[in-house]
Amino acid sequence: MTRINKLHLIAFSILILALDQAIKFIILKKVLLQDFFLVNVGDLEIKLELIKNVSLSFGLPAPRIVITLIMIAVIGALVYIMIRAWAELSRVQNLTLTAIIIGAVANLSDRLIYGGVIDYLKIGYAGHYWPTFNLADAIIVGALIILIINYLTVTRRREINQK
Repeated sequence: MTRINKLHLIAFSILILALDQAIKFIILKKVLLQDFFLVNVGDLEIKLELIKNVSLSFGLPAPRIVITLIMIAVIGALVYIMIRAWAELSRVQNLTLTAIIIGAVANLSDRLIYGGVIDYLKIGYAGHYWPTFNLADAIIVGALIILIINYLTVTRRREINQK
């Protein structure tokens, strides 16, 4: 597997973090607290809905200091893993771990700046809605899905090659 250049990861990280923070800044300054539909076609709805999430994921309650310390510990652990295993990780693994770290850093910076994570995208279908989320959340989830698929395909290839 080819390795990814560390400079490219830094540039990717800065771009994602800046984009996430710029969107949140615009949402906070320009979007009214009312719902604003981006897409409303049939049963599909995608709308802007400003929410400051002071809880853990999916609204699980915890004191602010506990949430902040958990986030710092998780980010630190991921950075440590990435540094220690850099040479052994594939391009996909390096990129997805970086994306997860940057998404977590973006949400941590929200907690430090705004006192909670700024969520603004709400997606629904036929009256059923996913919890409101932001770009950093989407990047974390997308990266996790790609990382899991990568792990499963690499594992499956190893099994086939061993036979």
